[in-house]
Amino acid sequence: MKTIKACALLCSCLLAFSGCAASDNGSAASSARGGAETAATSEAQSDVKVKLDQTAQKLAAMAARTVVPSKSKPKVSRHGKQYVATYTDVDMQSVRTSMRPGQSARVPYVGIIEYLENTYECTGATRAEARSLKNCTATKGRQVKELISYDGKKWQY
Repeated sequence: MKTIKACALLCSCLLAFSGCAASDNGSAASSARGGAETAATSEAQSDVKVKLDQTAQKLAAMAARTVVPSKSKPKVSRHGKQYVATYTDVDMQSVRTSMRPGQSARVPYVGIIEYLENTYECTGATRAEARSLKNCTATKGRQVKELISYDGKKWQY
């Protein structure tokens, strides 16, 4: 029984050493091949990132058009003797993107789009004065994050 265990141990050691040697010999070829693949992949990633930035601007503009209450149609309410017009606006200068590897071959990348939504209150003695949006202050901001996926050709949202 001791001889079988010793033989098994010797065989496993030989396999481990020969396996390491085989992987070391192949690693030079695979690292050269990996360098070329990395260059091609980084170029593709930069193209995908450009598409993500374009899509982010498009989505933020869509959000700015569809947010309610908007600058063109503020919500006006009375607070004491004054009227307050409230609206929300998307800060287009705050749009940021980041990209991460996806979980599968069908979704090679996942994109994160971040932007800021600001809520403004404008005061006035009358409804018309409040709607004129002259005396406005930012009351709160909300950080919005949207996740989108890349299908290999375009960003899906």
